[in-house]
Amino acid sequence: MPSQIVEILLVDTMPDSIRLVQEAFAEFEETRFRRGWTQAMRMILAADGVEAGELLNAQRFEAILLNTAGADGEPLPLFHSLRASAPDTPIVLLAPLDDEPLALSLLRQGAQDYLLLEELDCWPLMCAIRSAAERHKVLRARQSLALHDELTQLYNDRGFRHLVNREAQLAARHGLHLALAVMVPPSPAEGDDLADLAMAEQWRASFEPADLTARIGQRQFAAASLLGNYDEALALERRLSIRFPASALKLLSPVLCATEFEQHLNEMLHAHRRLGAVAPPCDNMTFESSAGRHL
Repeated sequence: MPSQIVEILLVDTMPDSIRLVQEAFAEFEETRFRRGWTQAMRMILAADGVEAGELLNAQRFEAILLNTAGADGEPLPLFHSLRASAPDTPIVLLAPLDDEPLALSLLRQGAQDYLLLEELDCWPLMCAIRSAAERHKVLRARQSLALHDELTQLYNDRGFRHLVNREAQLAARHGLHLALAVMVPPSPAEGDDLADLAMAEQWRASFEPADLTARIGQRQFAAASLLGNYDEALALERRLSIRFPASALKLLSPVLCATEFEQHLNEMLHAHRRLGAVAPPCDNMTFESSAGRHL
């Protein structure tokens, strides 16, 4: 039975560097058995971010090779766009010597490795691809077990959904309401980590220290607050509507099981992604912000 072919996406527009990578893959295919490497690799070329995004949506790649000098447009937005399109796929940079400071900067922003184009050779490239894939798998596994978002130190999606069950139990025990807030900008800038950091600080400052605040995805924030009455909910709604016009707030009944909470959260996020607006009313919702108030 033939071994599975591992596919690598190259994002590049420069003929010379494309030829270098093609030659490296051809040499690899000729010599891989002598090096004990039984798995074949195939390179697929994308000329720009749009084509790369379509390919990444259609199939899985072991790694992405990005030429910082051959990117169609600015390399930084393209890099972040690729990360957003395929967060589980490592990115290895191919950079000319003049772009080495940029490559080092992108390493700090999530790239797994970089190689200088002037020194590009078959086996260093293949080893860099394999090492990047292994490191990225370990990193993603560690992130999946974490409760906090590495970028902002807010709770991540897993931590938020886990801890809010405790809040729901407290609300039911003490007759409180659980306020659920989400915020997704209508037109998010993909991959803008600096914008997410700034937004996270504002989001955190909009709630009490005991509240749960989370970054549950790229440019997606959520929070849960225990509130005793509508006056507290109105104060929170006013605060959020001023700072985050794209936010939505629901005040949920004291009796709320985990399944109902998940349903509310998913409905609110879906409405934001689809319409850039607040979520539609639900049966046990007693308060809704932005589009309308139900008091």
